[in-house]
Amino acid sequence: PDSSDPASQDSANYSTYNWQAWYSSALNDDDNDGTTNFYDPQPAANINNNNVDGDSYDDSIDPAPGDSNNYSWYNYTAWYSDALNDADTDGVQNYWDQWPSDSTNGNSNYDSDGDGFPDLSDPAPGDINNYSTYNGQSWNSSALADNDYDGTANFYDYQPYGDSNSDSDSDGIVDTSDPAPGDLNNFSSFNNQTWPTGALDDADLDTIQNFFDPTPYGDLSVDNDGDGLFSNDEATWGTSDSNRDSDDDGLTDGEEVHIFSTNPANAHSRSQTQGLGDLYTDWELVNHTDSDSDGIPDRIEQHYGLKPNWALDALLDRDNNGVNNITQYLGGVALDANLSTYDADGDGMTDVFEDGYQFSKNYREDAYLDADGDGVLNYEEQLLLTSPRTVDTLQQGGLGDLQVLMLSVRYPDGSTPPADDTTPSNGIPDWADAVKEQPTAPDYYHFTRLAVDDLDDDGMPDAWEHQYGRWKFATNGLQIRFDDAEGDADSDGLPNLFEYMIGTSPLAGDTDGNSVNDANEDSDGDGLSNLAEWQAGTNPNIRDSDGDGINDNQEVAEGTDPTNASSNSLTLLGLRVFTPIIRL
Repeated sequence: PDSSDPASQDSANYSTYNWQAWYSSALNDDDNDGTTNFYDPQPAANINNNNVDGDSYDDSIDPAPGDSNNYSWYNYTAWYSDALNDADTDGVQNYWDQWPSDSTNGNSNYDSDGDGFPDLSDPAPGDINNYSTYNGQSWNSSALADNDYDGTANFYDYQPYGDSNSDSDSDGIVDTSDPAPGDLNNFSSFNNQTWPTGALDDADLDTIQNFFDPTPYGDLSVDNDGDGLFSNDEATWGTSDSNRDSDDDGLTDGEEVHIFSTNPANAHSRSQTQGLGDLYTDWELVNHTDSDSDGIPDRIEQHYGLKPNWALDALLDRDNNGVNNITQYLGGVALDANLSTYDADGDGMTDVFEDGYQFSKNYREDAYLDADGDGVLNYEEQLLLTSPRTVDTLQQGGLGDLQVLMLSVRYPDGSTPPADDTTPSNGIPDWADAVKEQPTAPDYYHFTRLAVDDLDDDGMPDAWEHQYGRWKFATNGLQIRFDDAEGDADSDGLPNLFEYMIGTSPLAGDTDGNSVNDANEDSDGDGLSNLAEWQAGTNPNIRDSDGDGINDNQEVAEGTDPTNASSNSLTLLGLRVFTPIIRL
């Protein structure tokens, strides 16, 4: 398929790395050196004693290591075993010599190929037939004639017989401009590439059109990002030469092309090839190490928050749909495929889980209760794969399931926190992205309930936090065990606690969808926006926060304190400060 084809326009898969046509074996590795045949300068180095084409030249000095004829495009001659000799003793080896029989190198009337044209004027001094790559014809003695009298010699004429409106090969380029008017794919001998599109463009902006440019993508030896792909390869794959991992799948572009034969521009290329869609990244599928030999590779277990060194988790049921993890994996089904599909009340516990443990699948409030009183909430037990009806599911002693919860705690970089610290875990969706720069306080994450219906005592009830919880909104959801009252999950300028007070969503900047940001709304209609109420410390649900008879907006305008009734002394005297309204 084109996504992995090294020469998607060439059925022969001709390689300019080793001058061979590889057809269907282009991505094999004949010499087992880790580089596929198409990209290997010495594809059979370990098989044929460093002489791939058997022409008597070692590959290290062979000018055409994949061509036993050693055909030279410099002088259009096949040199065989004389390629590195110097027939005219001018110091230039035959293969590279534009005038291999002329020791003066074209500075005389010498006619190297005997076609009647001195080398100085011969358009192809090494080719008696004067084959033209401009129009795909051999011109022999009429190479410099002008058949259509358009001022361009036949050899150099894209359309030597005229007709400026015709497109002989139907490639979208009229013959008068077509570099190969008889070739739909516009194969270029300048760079051995086909140009079905873009032949007359200039990819590397060096003023030489792609068709005629020996290095159409710039210096072939440049690898700006050090990922193992040269700039021309990056252009071929559609990747960036300033980004080592263009598709952000965890593998460098060079690793994908040269080692794993995956597409460096598609993070899910192997998953898609295996019929799994975008389920896994290439990084997760190129390594099948299975430390606990449970049938599920370590990287897949990490993907689902399982334990790579505990074989029994293969027999558990990550999404509680009645099918264990190993069966779903072998069947090509995501291990958490049914977490949302079979959750009637949307509380983070599947229907099978709720039925199995005698909860109500139509009552979401049971998710953040603790049925067995072990300190782990019911929905957390599902995430931990422990029983909400058993205090010590894994029979590890100590604090039972609570200890399992605490041992799951990891910093975002994967390290373990100090013994007296408790930091949200990356392994459980509810705490996936929680970060604290200096996590030293032992009460940062609360395992002990601090208030009724508000475990972390942050002013936001468990029910409300669970509604917008990180178990469901993995990127910025709220957390029942962590005081995130002052956070601003939706970055609308209002802290989470304030959004709870005014009844807006902490995860949506415009809760009611009326194109007005929640911060700019006026929930109580007193003339102050919600953001202004928060800044002033007033109640966003009451027009007169201090009950002094004057609206909050008026007090702010007059410079009195809208949260302190005694601040407006003029009101106590029965006087009012007149604030004129100026209309423009």
